[in-house]
Amino acid sequence: MKVLVIGCGSIGRRHAMNAARLAATAVVDSDSGLAARVAAETGARHFDRIEDALAWGPDRVVVAVPNDLHVPLARRTVQAGADVLIEKPIAHA
Repeated sequence: MKVLVIGCGSIGRRHAMNAARLAATAVVDSDSGLAARVAAETGARHFDRIEDALAWGPDRVVVAVPNDLHVPLARRTVQAGADVLIEKPIAHA
């Protein structure tokens, strides 16, 4: 199984740490330096672009970004064929 974590803030980092214990894991963040650091900490792979991360073929995706980006990113991950977990709240009011 492959798990992709989108967003490497504190919650995304925690998801990456947990996922890396169980599955092949990758991270992506708009701050590629942060993604590289979280990848190094967790043993995950990192991508600089979401397109490349989705092309990796994740089975599961965790969306852990600011909530105004949840729905657009979730749509992209579902269209790519992955199951998605979205951090709360699911959408920006």
